[in-house]
Amino acid sequence: MCCHDQSAGRQGYGGCCGRPGWEDPQGFRRQFATRNEQSARLEDYLKELQAEARAVQEKLDELKRT
Repeated sequence: MCCHDQSAGRQGYGGCCGRPGWEDPQGFRRQFATRNEQSARLEDYLKELQAEARAVQEKLDELKRT
């Protein structure tokens, strides 16, 4: 469990629990994602959704065969 920013109700968004690469060497923490970070995150999410949709389709096909 992280010990940073808990009092502010932002557990997981700072210090040792911060998002990788979001901290500046001088200690500045961005509270937003760049377009590239958003794009990468959405592409990963899309891949997860597509994999889930394939699994659902496989289950439907299995149910129809039995």
